Amino acid sequence: ERMALEHQGEGMEVVLRLTRATLALLQDEVREPRSQATRFAALLPRIASIVQYPDIHTTAALRILLAYLVDRFWWSPTLWKYFLRTLYPDDPVSTISQHACTGSTHLFEQEEVNVFAEGLTLAGLIKNSFRDLVNKQCAEKKTPVCNNNYLMAAIEEAREKLPLLVLTVEKGRHEGLLGVTGYSKPLSVLYSFLLYVDCLIYQLQNLHHSHLPAGNTMVDEKIEDIKCSLLQVQKVPALHPILQSVLNPTCLYSQQQDLHVAANKSIQQRE
Repeated sequence: ERMALEHQGEGMEVVLRLTRATLALLQDEVREPRSQATRFAALLPRIASIVQYPDIHTTAALRILLAYLVDRFWWSPTLWKYFLRTLYPDDPVSTISQHACTGSTHLFEQEEVNVFAEGLTLAGLIKNSFRDLVNKQCAEKKTPVCNNNYLMAAIEEAREKLPLLVLTVEKGRHEGLLGVTGYSKPLSVLYSFLLYVDCLIYQLQNLHHSHLPAGNTMVDEKIEDIKCSLLQVQKVPALHPILQSVLNPTCLYSQQQDLHVAANKSIQQRE
């Protein structure tokens, strides 16, 4: 933490490398590395809302780690961008199309054991942490740390990608990829991308007009286009319930919804 404050650029890179390593261990398939990572997370200073126990569950460790990052490094543009990039590591269109080409049924053999549970849980927690970071900036009445050019480019990319995603999801639905018995990887990638879009919109809606870059007078129109595309995705039948829940208009932009409860239950049953 001291290194990050004194050398904000290089220091935050060290913080994020440690974060990536811890997140990877917390999602490891072997219990021992996961247990070691939870012990490390238990040593981090915790905010008052998180009860202090030395032995904690994996999901609690994820919450502690992310809460610590937001509480100590909310001022960092690097952390802001890290949250967004973590939610959008893979292109949902190409991922769904790639799995559609395999032509196999994916019921009991998962290509990644943990992606169906921890991947969804982590995406939901990062979305909540991103919102906490934005809220903390607003509470501190500081200039937003977001990169406006990055934000507007991301909004435009999402606006252009979503119509194609609607067609891809419709095709994937016929292939059985995104239903209850579908592939885990496309489901996780699509779920994360939807939360990524939600974070972009949330950041824009919490930016004062004076902080928007010049020449972006059509921001509201872009957001409406994105919302219309999301509603089209929601209308695709036979999607997995967790996708339906995140696409619910009353949930997608609500701060209070915890959209990864189903994934949390899956982890708790395993541990």
